[in-house]
Amino acid sequence: MADVSAPAPVFLRGSAVLDYWLVHAEGLTIQPLDARVEEVVVAGPVGHAEALIVRSGMTRRRTAIPAASIVAVEPSAGKLLMEAQPETGPRLHWAEGIVAARTKVRRGRRFGRAHAAAALHWTRACCIAALAHAAAALHWTRARCVAALAHAAAALHWTGARCVAALAHAAGALRWTGARCVAGVAHAAGALRWTGARCVAALAWSRPRALQLIRVTAQHVRRAATRTARGLVWLMRRLLAGARAAGVNAALLTLTAGAFAARGVARTAREVERVTALAVERGQASLEARRARRNEPTEKND
Repeated sequence: MADVSAPAPVFLRGSAVLDYWLVHAEGLTIQPLDARVEEVVVAGPVGHAEALIVRSGMTRRRTAIPAASIVAVEPSAGKLLMEAQPETGPRLHWAEGIVAARTKVRRGRRFGRAHAAAALHWTRACCIAALAHAAAALHWTRARCVAALAHAAAALHWTGARCVAALAHAAGALRWTGARCVAGVAHAAGALRWTGARCVAALAWSRPRALQLIRVTAQHVRRAATRTARGLVWLMRRLLAGARAAGVNAALLTLTAGAFAARGVARTAREVERVTALAVERGQASLEARRARRNEPTEKND
């Protein structure tokens, strides 16, 4: 079965549908003028359309078309169909409008071309002037950049020379300080060796003399003890002789005191000899320890 589409409904003059769409014709297109309805002029209390105000799609001019000239409406296509008019009627008016519009379009094109050419010429002159100004600014900037680079290179060269001189001076000062430090260490090591040798010599010299002093002191102590003992014997004899005359008790007390005195003298002599020997030994140990401490830095430096 073939698919046959139904024709769009068209309502002719005298139909209530046409009267309705004439009153609400805003936005519809009138054919064959191809003009769009912008406004509807409605008669007073009756509410029937009297005229349709349209604007042409070519000239954009507003024109009033009587509503009685509309013979049919096609709502689905949004078209109002206008009856045919003689050549002296509205069609002649539209033809004149079209000719005038075309004339205006030609004049506007010539005017637009002239103005476009003038604007292009002006734009070209402005571009040339801007390029010349930019070239001058670029030349000026280039000269300033070259001068700044030259100045920076000179400053860098001057700074490099000063840095090299400062490094050379610092290296010389470092070498001088190193030499002085080496000389000072060598001198200190020599002084330490000289002092160690003198200490050894002093120790070697003082050791036999200390021993001799100890022997002499011991001899004198023994002699004093011997003489003290002899004196006590002599004193005891005298005391015994006097005891017979003075009494036994006084003699015994004197004898006892003498014995205690002799024992104290002997003990004192032994303590003096022991303390002297201990002092000599401590002095010798102290000298040897001091010599060992002084020799340690010398051995590390060597």
